[in-house]
Amino acid sequence: MKKISIVVLSFLSLLSAVAQEDPSKAQYYIDGYYEMRNGQYILSDIKSRGITFNLPNSWTQGVDNEYDDQIKFVFPDAQTSYERGFNEKFKFWVWQDSQHRWLREKEVNDGSISHVTNKFTCIMLLIDCSRSIGTNFITVKQSAKQFINMLYRTPNHDNIHIGIIGFNTNNNNDGYSPEPLTQENYDKIINYIDNLGLANGTALYKAMDKAIDQIESHINAIEQEDPSFFENTEFESTHIVSFTDGIDNTSRLPGTQNLTADNSWENNPYYIHIVNKLNSVRVKGSLISSHLVVVNNDEIRGFERQYARLANGITSKNDSGVYQYYLVNDFSELGKEFSKIVDALTTRWHDLQLYIPQNRVGRVRWTLGPLEQAPVVKVKKETTKPYRSSFGVIVGNYFGLSSKTFLSKYFALQVDAGLKRRSVECSYGGYQHTHMDNIWEADVNFMFEKSFSMSRIGSWNWFAGIGTSLGLTLSDCFKTGLNTIGGIEYIFDKVPVSLQVDARPGYGIAIDDESFFDWALTFSARWHF
Repeated sequence: MKKISIVVLSFLSLLSAVAQEDPSKAQYYIDGYYEMRNGQYILSDIKSRGITFNLPNSWTQGVDNEYDDQIKFVFPDAQTSYERGFNEKFKFWVWQDSQHRWLREKEVNDGSISHVTNKFTCIMLLIDCSRSIGTNFITVKQSAKQFINMLYRTPNHDNIHIGIIGFNTNNNNDGYSPEPLTQENYDKIINYIDNLGLANGTALYKAMDKAIDQIESHINAIEQEDPSFFENTEFESTHIVSFTDGIDNTSRLPGTQNLTADNSWENNPYYIHIVNKLNSVRVKGSLISSHLVVVNNDEIRGFERQYARLANGITSKNDSGVYQYYLVNDFSELGKEFSKIVDALTTRWHDLQLYIPQNRVGRVRWTLGPLEQAPVVKVKKETTKPYRSSFGVIVGNYFGLSSKTFLSKYFALQVDAGLKRRSVECSYGGYQHTHMDNIWEADVNFMFEKSFSMSRIGSWNWFAGIGTSLGLTLSDCFKTGLNTIGGIEYIFDKVPVSLQVDARPGYGIAIDDESFFDWALTFSARWHF
């Protein structure tokens, strides 16, 4: 058995060695086209799947993190349908046109979440207190207190205003009016929940009617007391979160008859009234978002599809277009559903921060969660260098061959060899003379190079460094020298070619120790490999 286990493990290891993650089939991602325009870092053509955020346009501007040469992009109000949320690290990928595939870039900061604390929201929690709940009411109260506790643990809790209505008969009380979720009010709310009791009836619609009115009046009262309140605090949303274990059999609109089998579901006048009210009442220009958690019971069992239609009428759709109606089979599942609602509410106050290496112009993608495996295609190892090595020609007052190799991300070594045309001062036969001469010369330059601008087809780099030269004129006069070098290089993104212009002022020494100003102005074109 042990040998079999070893063979199986070896086989699995072999499989993992010949397969790799495929971001093209990711379920959760953000991608776009990254470039530099007019000195600004721009991410355009932004698309996403399984992740939503609040950008006014399909592009956004990044901020340079000078300490690590990475550009930070912020996606406000980020949410994801991924079950682990943003608790996992993002993976960063760059599209390679020459290889027609995504390549992973690991030297990138992990994505991070920042919590926005100036967002205001008002929530009314509606709790079914009908006698049919029985001993499960202890679980209902614990779940409701868990809901409040999770909201209180958010950094934004002072700007969360919470109210509660416990409903049963048509004469249910006005409940606990919305108040900021401060420490003092938190204790009051928990105490209110503890003191809720059971009675006959399920007056859900009347409770929702009161909740809408209380949210409206609460926001109006805030603005009357402090007209500048929402200038300093960003209004985010209003919500009604309702729990019930059955069908409303109690709510009555004034002047309507008692409910019958024909009007107890979608024909209920009070139900129609709530549907219309949720679709017409706007608070600060936005509709109230309604959530409904229902425990399945004998009234609903067998009629789940019909009840879902009923529930959809009094609930809102989330950002993914799904109704916020949750049917559970047992009271023990209430806490889990309330937690999901809190997560959905509080993630609206998250700003997602993602990073791109400054010189990675082109299409990029961040993925979240596990990815499907794809067969490995052997490719040239991706590094953070602009390219590894190059070879080409150099012209100007220097004609010859040029080679350049990046030793690291920012440092390169360039070697040129050829015929150089310049004035040379030599001593020969006891006479000193200056003339134009051709020099067979080899130059070696060590330089620092960094990108300063990007476009859709390539990137501009500046560089500066020092070098040395050794030469022999056609008249057999030897020379050597030291020089500085500075210039710009344009590196094409889709073809392995770069173009370079540089100037090389320096200090030359002839064989007889006579010194002279040594210089070169060159243009070079090189092929990368």
